[in-house]
Amino acid sequence: MMAWVDRSTYMEWLWALEGTRGIKVTTGVRRSGKPELVKAFSASVARKDPSSNNVYKDWLH
Repeated sequence: MMAWVDRSTYMEWLWALEGTRGIKVTTGVRRSGKPELVKAFSASVARKDPSSNNVYKDWLH
């Protein structure tokens, strides 16, 4: 298991996009934690607003 890395800058960027229209795509180098970042953001949105229309789909599993 890999160590947790604080990505608060990325989370702030995602929160700035929260509520805007359109699909957001996360890109980056392999094994950089993209799915973990999106999962963490999805969980924080669900905690902030349990009635939010929030979907996370891991297409590989």
